[in-house]
This record gives sequence, structure tokens and C-alpha cells, in this order.
Amino acid sequence: MKKRLFLVILGLIVTATSMQTFAQTNYGGGLFYGSYLRRPGLDLRAEMFVTDALIFAPKIAASAPVFGHGVTFLTEFCAHAHYMLLQEDIIGLYPLVGLTVKNYIDIDTNPFDFLACLRLGLAFGGGMKLQISDTFAGFGEIRYTTGQYHQGTLTVGVLYSPDPDEVRRKREKKREDEEEDAKKDKKKRSKLK
Repeated sequence: MKKRLFLVILGLIVTATSMQTFAQTNYGGGLFYGSYLRRPGLDLRAEMFVTDALIFAPKIAASAPVFGHGVTFLTEFCAHAHYMLLQEDIIGLYPLVGLTVKNYIDIDTNPFDFLACLRLGLAFGGGMKLQISDTFAGFGEIRYTTGQYHQGTLTVGVLYSPDPDEVRRKREKKREDEEEDAKKDKKKRSKLK
């Protein structure tokens, strides 16, 4: 079972790093709060645009450790898909679905005991992106992960786009499409009169 989970993680990493066919890739991170350990954590992610609306989003999230009679922490390796339902000039809303591999580690010091578990879960939720500038966007996300060590998380952070020209091109294309649709509607209305 551990070999299988390791191969899944390795496959996700290789897939995420080797795909060069994406039109645009954003990088970023943020802070999250997870309900399982009730601790904040750090979230590092990438967003790879398959189409203008479909996004492949691998990420790594690690909670802050809990100290007591030892150390306990939870790390997640995720492969999510986002679909932009609403995409305006500066705001976008999306649902998400994906797979999550969770790594739970508990080290007790008195008496010494070590527990490490890898578990697979499904994730679903949604989020919002707010375009701050041509190169930066803020995001907020809420999701729930099933399986052992299930938890709800609330994440806020920032994404960086290394290709701001691509962002500008998308905005201009969307404006042109909207103007063309408005012209078509105007022609239809004039024909009806």
C-alpha cells in the first residue's frame, strides 16, 4: 500500500513538472487553517491552464506542528482541477475537485513512539480569485478532504503570473468577444423592429 501511494505521489509530481503544453502557469502560496489539527499551515501551489476555464492545480500544504509530549503534523499533496464558472475582469469563481494524499506523522517522546500514515482522500470545494495587477492575483479557497484525517480547510494567498502579457491578451480577447456579442445583439434588435 505504501509503495502504491508513493507511486501516486511520484506520478503527480512528474506530471506537474513535465507538462510544458500549458498556455500559462501561475505560482503562489498562502496560509490555511485546517480543522483536523486545528492549526494554521503553509500552502504552496501552481496553476496550469489547460484551457481558459480549466485549470490543473497541484499543491503541497503542511500544517504547523502540534507540540505536547512530542510532535504531530499533517502534510497534504494535492492534485486539483478548477473550472472557472465566472470570469470577469478582476474576479473569478471556481469549484474544485481532486485527489489528496495525506501524510500524518506523530512522534511521542515519553515513551518513544513513532507513527507515520499515508492516506488517500478526495477533495471538493470552491474558491475565488481577485486580479490585483497584471502579475498578481489574490485567492481564497474553502475545501473539504474525505478519508482518514478528513478536514475542512480555509486558505487565502497570492498567485504570481510570470507572463503578464498572457493575462492582458485574455482580458483583451474577452472584451473583444463581449463587444462583438453586443454588436450582434444590436443587429438582432434592429432587425426585429
